[in-house]
Amino acid sequence: MDSTDSGKSDAQPATGTSAPDESAWTLPDAMTGRAGPAKAAVGDKPVFAYLASLPQPQRGIAEAVDALAATTLPNLQRSVKWGMAYYGVGDGWCFSSGGFAGHVKLMFINGAALEPVPPVTPVGMGKSTRGVELVSVDDLDERQIAAWMTQVTSVPGLGGKKAHIPSPDEPSVPELEADQTIAPRPEEEIADALRAEPDLEDHSEHRVKTPPVSGAE
Repeated sequence: MDSTDSGKSDAQPATGTSAPDESAWTLPDAMTGRAGPAKAAVGDKPVFAYLASLPQPQRGIAEAVDALAATTLPNLQRSVKWGMAYYGVGDGWCFSSGGFAGHVKLMFINGAALEPVPPVTPVGMGKSTRGVELVSVDDLDERQIAAWMTQVTSVPGLGGKKAHIPSPDEPSVPELEADQTIAPRPEEEIADALRAEPDLEDHSEHRVKTPPVSGAE
C-alpha cells in the first residue's frame, strides 16, 4: 500500500458508487442513519458488491476483514443491513464492517461483553456495541480480531433468538420467536400476556368430569 492509501484525516472525502445506476455518495463520519446506499439483502453476493463499491483504502480494509471472518468462522453468513456488511453464523448477526470517512468501522453487536472490550464505542449503533476503527490494513490485528469474532458468535446476535428464563414463581410459558420486521402474531401476544400476568386462579371446578362407565354402580 503506497502513501496515497494511508487514509489520513487530511485526505479528500472518499466517494464511491454501489451500482452503475446509483449516484455517487460521500462516506459518512459516523452512523447517523445508513452507512451507504446499498440495499438490505442476505447472502454473499450483495456483500461482495458492497465491498467492491467502496473507495480505497476502505475497500482493501473491508475485504481483509471479510477474508479474516471467512477463515475464522465456519458456516459464515453475510448480509447487507443499514448500508454496510453484517456477519453471523446462524443465530443473528454478530458484527458489522462498514466504510466511513477515513476508516472502516468493525463493530461487534455485543462488544461490551467481550474480553478485552474493544476500544471504540460508536455513535448510533447500540449501547452495547464496541469495536475498532481501521485506518489501514496494517491496523488489522488478526489474532485479536479473530478472537473477538469467535467470542461474539457464541451468543445470539442481532435478530437471534434470546432464551426466556422464568423466575421461580413464574409459570413456564414457551417463548415464541418473532421476526423483528413483522408484527406479533396473536399467539405471541397471548404468550406475552400470560408471562406478564400469570393466571393463578384455581380452575379445577371447571374441569370436564369423565362420565361413569355404563353398567357401573
